[in-house]
Amino acid sequence: MDKKRVETEFNYSLLENGLDFIYSAVKNISELNGNRLLKSEHKNRIIKYVVLHLYSGIELVLKNILFAVHWSFVFADLDKAERSLLETGNFISIGGKGLIKRLENLCSIKLTSNEAKALEGLRNKRNRIEHFNIKENSFSVESSINKCVALLVRVLNVYYDIDKMNVAEKELLQKICVLLGKTQKHYDDAIIIANRVLVELRRQYDENLIVMNCPSCGEGFLVKKTDEETKCIFCGYEPSAEEVADCYVNDIMQFLGYEYERNLLFECHKCGQETLVLDYENGKAICFSCNFEFDINNFKRCNECLQPFYVDGDSKYKSYISDDELCFEEFDFDVCPTCIENKIAKYE
Repeated sequence: MDKKRVETEFNYSLLENGLDFIYSAVKNISELNGNRLLKSEHKNRIIKYVVLHLYSGIELVLKNILFAVHWSFVFADLDKAERSLLETGNFISIGGKGLIKRLENLCSIKLTSNEAKALEGLRNKRNRIEHFNIKENSFSVESSINKCVALLVRVLNVYYDIDKMNVAEKELLQKICVLLGKTQKHYDDAIIIANRVLVELRRQYDENLIVMNCPSCGEGFLVKKTDEETKCIFCGYEPSAEEVADCYVNDIMQFLGYEYERNLLFECHKCGQETLVLDYENGKAICFSCNFEFDINNFKRCNECLQPFYVDGDSKYKSYISDDELCFEEFDFDVCPTCIENKIAKYE
């Protein structure tokens, strides 16, 4: 007996499609939370689709706002906007930072700095999964969900009229809200545990503990103990020395766009890595590669090359200075050993 193929109509509105992606994401994270005995391979697969679907869903919800104003606004290149291309789907749509900028410029919708940062963080996770490999865990993903869902809720409340949604859209939104309640409870419990661990670490290490925002989950639980590796006690992420140095500059020093002597990472004289931070506010210099830490007064700024260099009393300078009196007079006191050697070489 021949089996006839049943043809079904695939018809989603832009908003319904976005909400469906979001529903898939929160459903998967709920499944992950409900079964901690899942095999690693299955966990990774769930996390992958949570990130992919959540970002796609939120982006579609935002694009739908542009579409409601004018259909051409969803084209990445407005000069190439054509109805025929829209109907066939044969075009490149706006996304990423361009989407956020267009919402602000054309629809007067501006995301807060935290919302934009959360969305960008989720986008970076999506890109790593699509093009490289998976290095995420459920807590990191849950944190992204929590931050991005806050953005989603605000957008839906402020820029959407829920009463005007169709039946399918309302049903999806209701399902999402139910699942988010469960996910939020799990997330809140994890935050409470991390806070308890942090309190204990502060008690043990006192001033020797550095606490920053984690570049993976965005929570303030990235801790660095004296002479130990840096790790997030919430999501378990272990960042590179370069990432930790950036986190320290942004979170501890809290300078963005300040003068050159305070906003750059420098080469460490001990390990040679460009992860040395000069923290003038707290009076210390820290290298996040070799865990070198000294008083900021042990560093000078070279008047020649403008790079910082370590000094240990006046003898540090004299050992690099020629006995030739003329050569000695050529030097400014705050000159690094490399520049001094270069100057000496000119007289040899």
